[in-house]
Amino acid sequence: MESPQQNASSSDEAFQVVDTRAVAGQPEAELPPVRDDFVKFQADFKQLIELVTPLINDHYAECGRPHHTKVNNFAMPREILTALGEIPDKGQSIEDCVETIKTTFKYSVKTMHPLFNDKLYCGSDLIG
Repeated sequence: MESPQQNASSSDEAFQVVDTRAVAGQPEAELPPVRDDFVKFQADFKQLIELVTPLINDHYAECGRPHHTKVNNFAMPREILTALGEIPDKGQSIEDCVETIKTTFKYSVKTMHPLFNDKLYCGSDLIG
């Protein structure tokens, strides 16, 4: 079985499994193989990150348009709960998770917006 590191492309470097025992000086031959379910979870996580990254970038870009973007999309709690839908008793698909994240962004306060001010702090920046 190939490890995720052997089968990853250079763009996948951020998602490689790093085992600290190899860094600590143990020979790699003594390392147990990575669990198959972990490799699947890692692939699912990578897919989720790839789908959510454009949403994060769009959310950040909206904050740079203070004359066209509101600080928040105000709604009453019941409206937000209706938009989010019921919380299922079991896991959801990656696509369902992305839809939940989209809805969360829609109703979240844009704390990076230049007009956002709170009692103890004001808008943040991406690096901060």
